[in-house]
Amino acid sequence: MKRAVIFSAAVLAAFVGALMISGGKQPEVQLISMKELAYTETVSVSGVVESPNQRELKLDYPVVPKKVLVKEGDAVSFGDPIALVDKKATVRAAAGFAAQFAEELPDSAADKVKEAFSAISGELSQNMDALPETISAPMTGVVTSLSLTAGELFLPTGPAAAVSTVDTLQLRLYVPESQVNLLKTGETFTFTVPAVQDGLFEAHITRFSPSAYQKLDGMSYETVVDAVARVEDTFNALRPGYTVQAELPAGEEETLWLLPYEAVAQDEDGQEYVYVCREGEISRRDVETGRELSTSVQIVSGLGRYEKVVLDAEALENSAGGDEAWSF
Repeated sequence: MKRAVIFSAAVLAAFVGALMISGGKQPEVQLISMKELAYTETVSVSGVVESPNQRELKLDYPVVPKKVLVKEGDAVSFGDPIALVDKKATVRAAAGFAAQFAEELPDSAADKVKEAFSAISGELSQNMDALPETISAPMTGVVTSLSLTAGELFLPTGPAAAVSTVDTLQLRLYVPESQVNLLKTGETFTFTVPAVQDGLFEAHITRFSPSAYQKLDGMSYETVVDAVARVEDTFNALRPGYTVQAELPAGEEETLWLLPYEAVAQDEDGQEYVYVCREGEISRRDVETGRELSTSVQIVSGLGRYEKVVLDAEALENSAGGDEAWSF
């Protein structure tokens, strides 16, 4: 059993029955009873906020925006212009990129790259009118990512933008494979996001991914299974992409009867015990402990739920000379 070094005043107040016994030269002691706690084992996981309805804007051609008309977080409707395209600048930038990129490659590859980009540049130049004058929103929602910058060449290696609905959000949680079987759908839990200070949100698990995969965690890979959870209320404070820390319930709720660590002592043989006060007499009682929480320990057996015990067993032993019983 571990011993807590510090026991906060707030927790003490919850435990202490405010019963004081003193008399003559006898040591003064403070008595408490066990505290009842509804407890559920949890699994700590990380994850990310995402939109269940999102559409990425993918282009089949490079572009240089003349002007970007939106920023991340802006609301748009389907077909609204997101950016204006500078057609001539696009052709020049594509040809310049081809030449610069080719110079960094081995000669054997450079010629092929130059030839390919020359063809693209020539095609763009000949079909400049085929380039759109505007880039439009793919759906109604909020711009949640944007890769377009005015005056800079955008290459279609990824989405130019993403538009999502943010009235309903979900979480994607990364559950270690060893703990997936402890969880089940439908369970409600709380989570926090670093971006919202002191914010506490609720969600419930809707489904688990049918397969596991390797996810980079620091310097090593961990096998995880994705759990998807629906957020109950965003309070207009959450955004897709926010990171999440969550405590997922694992198992059924149980009732624990707890004592602070100061009330439980341990002898040389490893036997844990408390000092019980009964009819004015304090004596040792052996107990069995269970779950260990941050400031208290579960008493599994050896003590009645409402019996009074000495709050600080060690202080009693030191002040009373280690006797096994004291009368008051």
